[in-house]
Amino acid sequence: MSTPIVQGWCPGAFKPMMSGDGLVVRIRPIAAEISPIQAEGIAAAALEFGNGFIDLTNRANLQIRGVSTDNYPRLMDRLAGLDLLDEDPDNEPKRNIVLTPFYTENDLSHRLYQALLARLPDFPLFPGKFGFSIDCGPKLVLKDVPADIRFETSAAQGIIVRAEGCATGVEVSEAQSVDMALALADWFMKTRPDDIRRMPKLLLQQKLPAEFQGSGPADTSEQSLPGNINGGLSLAVPFGPLQAEELSKLSKLDTALRVTPWHALWMEGVDAVQNTRLISDASDPVLRVHACAGHPFCPQATVKTRQLAADLAGRWDGQLHVSGCSKGCAFPKSADVTLVGRDGTFDLVTNGAPWDEARQTGLAPDTLKELDLT
Repeated sequence: MSTPIVQGWCPGAFKPMMSGDGLVVRIRPIAAEISPIQAEGIAAAALEFGNGFIDLTNRANLQIRGVSTDNYPRLMDRLAGLDLLDEDPDNEPKRNIVLTPFYTENDLSHRLYQALLARLPDFPLFPGKFGFSIDCGPKLVLKDVPADIRFETSAAQGIIVRAEGCATGVEVSEAQSVDMALALADWFMKTRPDDIRRMPKLLLQQKLPAEFQGSGPADTSEQSLPGNINGGLSLAVPFGPLQAEELSKLSKLDTALRVTPWHALWMEGVDAVQNTRLISDASDPVLRVHACAGHPFCPQATVKTRQLAADLAGRWDGQLHVSGCSKGCAFPKSADVTLVGRDGTFDLVTNGAPWDEARQTGLAPDTLKELDLT
């Protein structure tokens, strides 16, 4: 089996990534929010220029898939008309920021986001997937969302800037927060070897200076689940691919949509949505299943993933991950049961990640529904 290629970077709008079904064009909504007009425009663009699906990513972004090279310039014109592109293309890769979707306008999290956005030109150009999270509510909700530099509520309900991989951060005032993040970013860039692209890996080799440590984060609430939460409605999109028609339907609600890092959309002030395929029931077993795009959408996958994942949902109470290859993009961590595609068959890993040692190998896809995977 050939080793999967780790791209080491995420697609953007100005830098799309070629996949098995065409270009993947990523949209990073400002403050994790799209207006009804933008939602309708994205849905129409996905149907006209892509394959009709919009991925929701674990960094609260949207991706239009299946875009041909001929359609790409027309798609970019459409996104520009919807005010969904950075004026300066160099800022797009720096604007890798996950903002808690439960902010209110001009609260602390939102103010810190705006302050960081204004200072992005001052930050160095980071390696591929390096990013920030801003999570300054009474309890933290983004603990399990990938980030490298975190703005968080402290245990004393102040603000800390924390390097991912270190248990504590440095307590700062609101006015000092972005400067401290810039100092931490500069330390990372000056200290890291060329082959280290993320903060946690660097901290396995280098001790973080004491000036960036000392104060612990606030308590963490459970990961947001679909249903009525925080004065709104969260609708989960199984495995992340949202049909354009579903997004168009939500745009008719005449309320902004917040894109969350949990493959879900949150709408403030909405109680229920009728006639939708999206999930509002937190007990739905599909929510315990993770699957990447798989074959034929990803050129590194040799197996189909999402239909199998849906078929296996509910077989047990734990987490299931169906991965097209050993990179584990959809769930890069340990799961109770992990199925890893390899040369058209699956390897079975229990209580591990896709790159861990398999308990069984060479399992045919059509036998998995009957197999005892535990």
